[in-house]
Amino acid sequence: MGRHGVVIGAGIVGLFVARELLADGWEVTVVEGDQHSGTSAGNAGMIVPSHFVPLASPGMLRAGFRMMGRKGAPLRLKWDGSSNSTRWILGYLAHANRRHVAASADPLLALSLDAKRRYESWARERGDIDLGDQGLLMVSRTEQSHSEEADVAREGERLGLDVAVLDGDAARGIEPTLGENVVGAVHFRDDACLTPTQVLAALRMELGPHITFAKAMGWVKTHGSVSALRTDQGEVSADKFVVAMGASSVPLLREAGCPLTLLPGRGYGITLDPDPSAMPRVPALLIDDRVSVTPMIDGLRVTGGMEIGVWDEPIDQARLESLRRGLAAHYPELTELPWDRERVWRGWRPLSPDGLPYIGEALPGSNVYVATGHGMMGVSLAPATGAMIAAMIEGREPSVDPKPFHPRRML
Repeated sequence: MGRHGVVIGAGIVGLFVARELLADGWEVTVVEGDQHSGTSAGNAGMIVPSHFVPLASPGMLRAGFRMMGRKGAPLRLKWDGSSNSTRWILGYLAHANRRHVAASADPLLALSLDAKRRYESWARERGDIDLGDQGLLMVSRTEQSHSEEADVAREGERLGLDVAVLDGDAARGIEPTLGENVVGAVHFRDDACLTPTQVLAALRMELGPHITFAKAMGWVKTHGSVSALRTDQGEVSADKFVVAMGASSVPLLREAGCPLTLLPGRGYGITLDPDPSAMPRVPALLIDDRVSVTPMIDGLRVTGGMEIGVWDEPIDQARLESLRRGLAAHYPELTELPWDRERVWRGWRPLSPDGLPYIGEALPGSNVYVATGHGMMGVSLAPATGAMIAAMIEGREPSVDPKPFHPRRML
C-alpha cells in the first residue's frame, strides 16, 4: 500500500488529521485554498463534553420556532429552494426528537472525551499550549431556561460527567462578574477551553513544510478511482485523500460519489479587550441570548448567531447588536465596552442535518475520506477526528466507535 496522503483543508480538523497521519509514518500534503485562518480561528475555543445533545433536538427546534421572524434573533434558517437545502431541512425535522438525542449522547460524549484527552496530552508534550480547566457555565436569566438546562445536567450526571446546578448567588460565587439578574447556571466541570489562534499557530508550525496553498478544483480518476487532486497549481497525486474543508466540502465530495447533505451555519464573533478587573474568569454560554463568552490569552472572545444556509450576505447588524446586548445583559461591567466593528469575525460552521459530524470513507472501499460536519464543535472534536481517520486509513480499530459518524448514514 502507498503511503502518501493528501488532506484538503488546513482548518483545525484537517491539521489534526495530517498530524496523526504523519505520526503513523505517512508522507502528507495539506492543500489549503485560503491563506487566512478561516473559520477555526474565530471559534469560541471551548472543549465541550457537555455538548452531548446534538443540534437536531426538540429543544433547539422549539427555540428556533420561538425566534422565527424576530429581528436580530440569534437563529435563522434560509431556504434557497435547492435540493440540498430541502434535504437538510427534512433531515433535521426527522432527527429533532428524543429518540435521536438519546442515541447520540453516548457517541458524542465519547468523541468529546477522547478529544479532550488528546488535547491534554498534546499540551503536556508541547508545554506552550494554554488549556483552561475552569469548566463551562451554562448561564440563565430566566427560570425556564435554567430548568431546561438542569434537566440536561441530570442527564450529564447519568452519563458520568461532573456537573453542578447553581442558583444565582452560587453562580456569582464562581463568576463574580455576572449580574444580579442571572437566576442560575449549570457548571460542567469536565469542559475546558483554549485559544484557537494559539493552537492553529502551533499546528501550522509543526506541519508548515507539509502545507501548500492551492485551490482544490476536482479529482483525477484512473480506472474509476481517485488518483490525484486537481488544483489551480497543478495535480497532487496520493494514495489516500481526506476532505476536511468544513462547509465548503460538498462539491468535492459529490464528485467523489458521496453527496453529503451539509449547510453552512454562519456565526459572528469579536475579541474584546476589557479591563482585567471586568474580565470573566470562566467560559460561559448565555442560554437565553445564545451567546458564548471565553477568556483567552488575547482577550475576551464573544461569539454567537447561527444563520443556517447563509453564505455571502452582508453582516446582519441587528444580529450583531443582539450579540452585544446579550453580553451586556449578563456582565454589567462590560455594558459600555467599545465594539470595533472592523474586528468582527464571520465563520461558516459545517452543519449536518442530524447534528453529528461526518467521519469516514466517502464510499465503501474508497480512498477518499470525509472529516466535516462538526458544526460549532470543530475545535472541540478535532484531535479525536484526526485519530479516527488515521486509524481507519491504517486499518486499526478506532478508539471511539465510528459507526454513528459514518458519512453515508443518511444517503
